[in-house]
Order: sequence, then structure tokens, then C-alpha cells
Amino acid sequence: MSADANVPARAPVRWDRLRQLLAPAAVFAALLAVISVAVPTFLGGGGPSIIAQQATPILLLALGQCVVLMIGSIDLSNGAMALFCSILTAMTLGPLGVTSPFLCVAAVTLIGIANGAIFFLPFIAYLRHIEWQQRRPALALRRPPSVRPASPST
Repeated sequence: MSADANVPARAPVRWDRLRQLLAPAAVFAALLAVISVAVPTFLGGGGPSIIAQQATPILLLALGQCVVLMIGSIDLSNGAMALFCSILTAMTLGPLGVTSPFLCVAAVTLIGIANGAIFFLPFIAYLRHIEWQQRRPALALRRPPSVRPASPST
């Protein structure tokens, strides 16, 4: 028995998987290079921190939707709840001050929990049910093709 028998075989490189992982980073690097050349003060003037501050709410909303999709469901109320929370925060920021965002997020979280408890069926299953009910009369009218007995072979 040779020493090479104990060495595990190397997994083949999957170029399509590697491309899927590196393509977004390559696009980001290319855009960053183009913007840095077009606007030389972008990197030194706090440009990346401003973009990060502006993108954070949308990224958090996308993260929440990603969790919903990963559990095999779909929730179309995320955008409406985010809009409601931002309007509620804007209206209560003056009177409540610093506690306003925390209270608004808590209120929207409670609304989301109630929404999940009431509508426990996934949205897609609901649409399939509606489609099935709409097609049911048509299915009742359709008859299967007549079955003819096989002719005896002579």
C-alpha cells in the first residue's frame, strides 16, 4: 500500500460556481474604479461612507426579504411595512425624539407578527387555490377521451 492511497483526491474546480461568486465583486470593483477616475475626490471626500449610509436601509430590507424567501414563503408586505415605519418615524421624531425609531420598529414588528399569525398560508398557495377554483367549472365540463376497447388481434 502506497502513501498516495491515503491522500484524498482534489475536488475539480467548478468554474461556473467560481464565476457566480466572483462576478458581483468584479462588477463592484469595476464600478468603483470608474467612479474613482471620473470623480477623483470620491474616495478621499467620504464618498464610500455616504453611500454606505444611504444603502443601509435598503440592504436591511433586502436581508429581511431574503430570510422570508429562504424559508420557502413569499411576503409582499415588507415594502409596505418599511414605508409605514419610515412615515411613522418621520411623524413622531419631533415629539418622541431619540426613542421614536425604536418605538416605530417595535410597532411594525408587532404588526408583522399579527400579519404572520393571521395569514399563515403562503401567498403562492393562496393564488393556486384561487386559480383552482376558477378552473374548476371548466374541468367539470371537460370529459376524458372515450376509451375504446382494444380490437382483438386475428
